Amino acid sequence: MSTIDELREGLIELIGQRLDRRIDDVTLAKQAFDRFYALELDDADLDESAPIIAAVLDELMFADEADFALEEVELARLRAQLQSL
Repeated sequence: MSTIDELREGLIELIGQRLDRRIDDVTLAKQAFDRFYALELDDADLDESAPIIAAVLDELMFADEADFALEEVELARLRAQLQSL
């Protein structure tokens, strides 16, 4: 991702795909994992929203594990949080 805004928008889309059942929890978690580490390694255009985005990614990274599975209402909350940035 070249900017934090692109990362945020991509993450909103990813959560939307999961809510629409176009992807499963495993795909969601893998994509979140990849994006989390891309964010950690990327030094481009980070702003004050980066820690919030990292926290959302942290929740999503483990969504494929039963103990950390997210209900649709929780996914919608995360998406709304990103949309408000």
